[in-house]
Amino acid sequence: MNLPQWDELLKIFCRDEDEFDSLMAAASQSLPRLAALLAEIYHHRWWEETAFAENRNYFKALGNGKKLQDKTSALRWEISKFVKDQVNLEKLLLADEVDALRKINIDGIITTNWDNFLEKLFPEHEIFVGQEDLLFSNTQSVGEIYKIHGCASDHDSLVLTDKDYLNFHNLNPYLAAKLITIFVEHPIVFVGYSLQDDNIVSILSSIVSVLDQEKLSKLSKNLIFVQRAKGSPASIEGYSLQFGNRSIPATIIKTDDYSSIYNAISEVEKKIPVRLLRLYKKQFYEIVNSTAPSKRMHVVNENELTKDAEVQFVVGLNVASDAAGKIGYKGIKVVDMFRDLFVDAGYRSDLILSDTVSSVSLSTTYIPIFKHLKKIGIFDKKSLALSGQIHTGRLPIKGVKFYQTQGYEHRYIRDAQNLTFAKIIKSFDAPVAAYLIPFMPIENVDMPALEKFLIKHMDKLQSGGAASTPFKKLACFYDWKLNGFDF
Repeated sequence: MNLPQWDELLKIFCRDEDEFDSLMAAASQSLPRLAALLAEIYHHRWWEETAFAENRNYFKALGNGKKLQDKTSALRWEISKFVKDQVNLEKLLLADEVDALRKINIDGIITTNWDNFLEKLFPEHEIFVGQEDLLFSNTQSVGEIYKIHGCASDHDSLVLTDKDYLNFHNLNPYLAAKLITIFVEHPIVFVGYSLQDDNIVSILSSIVSVLDQEKLSKLSKNLIFVQRAKGSPASIEGYSLQFGNRSIPATIIKTDDYSSIYNAISEVEKKIPVRLLRLYKKQFYEIVNSTAPSKRMHVVNENELTKDAEVQFVVGLNVASDAAGKIGYKGIKVVDMFRDLFVDAGYRSDLILSDTVSSVSLSTTYIPIFKHLKKIGIFDKKSLALSGQIHTGRLPIKGVKFYQTQGYEHRYIRDAQNLTFAKIIKSFDAPVAAYLIPFMPIENVDMPALEKFLIKHMDKLQSGGAASTPFKKLACFYDWKLNGFDF
């Protein structure tokens, strides 16, 4: 994306090159320390000088009542804004390599970068920002991006100053523990990091401290460093990363065209799309971890399974439809229909519409029915009328207003009408964002991102009561836009 390196980035926020050189000397050539010194100076400039008045007002407009936290916040916010403003995915360097990268099959990404390039390239991956978000979340180790040094979408999350790095290193043993399983079970391809990079050395040294040499040797095929050949012939060679009297074997690949590497990785076939696999793992985790009774588990006698070698993946995709055959479609609940929007349960749409929906109280207005109308060949008002299907009160006769909660219209106009979809879900609590999204111009609604948002908050959607209302309305809005038609 042609963004500046870290020293060049900090220089942009200095008055001139002399100030940068002065701060570098005062910081003893340490960029994190320089960032801390610059932040102190920048705090006063940002709040006191008229040149920053426009940015101060811009922050207040976007802040939704949030305040800057400390003396480093002004510089953090300005750096975040700069990074976001500079990113243009239509004008990328190495475009051929990026196209190849976009197609690869990977379980996840760990990065120290602040920009949003990776989440744009892999929109179906779940984002975890900062070490705490990673450490205290139920990660599934598939379909995820770990931004361990923070993200420009949240200026407070940036690992920027020497104090930030100290806090980061204090948490390193815990981060290493979280990453060990990933490193052992998956090949890790390091792109854009040298073997001497402080961040990489720090994480690997933490791993060395908790594994014996025998287990470290098992990592030999799992650590792959990709570097530019700088005109030399492409090569693959072994390398030993030394930490005191212990070492980690690694592989170094040198080439001036990373496309060949990405193309090789893309040949790895996934039996199940990463987005769905992550959802399945999350659902299984909830079943195993929960002490509450659940009807989502269906026990199959082991004699019904074939030999282990023939079983590639066993998942309860047909549990709901199997149960439906036993108890009838009137036993399927609305919450099952919402889940079916994102993980197809194999329901018969004709029976869903005739039995399930008809058995639900008329006071339950919001039910995702367009998916099932579409599956039985109803694509417009005319085919609906001819079908004899009657769903009074559950169809958007007045268009998008059906999915809008009017009490939030003023708030949308006041706080969100100039924001993108991504900014709305970042700037507001999830229930508020769910209420605001239907007020957006329809063409601005990012449907893949909306699906991801709803899957992320599936627990709220399934919780019942008033807390689930904004998510149910939004899920029905999603169903209408994806599968429905206008009246």
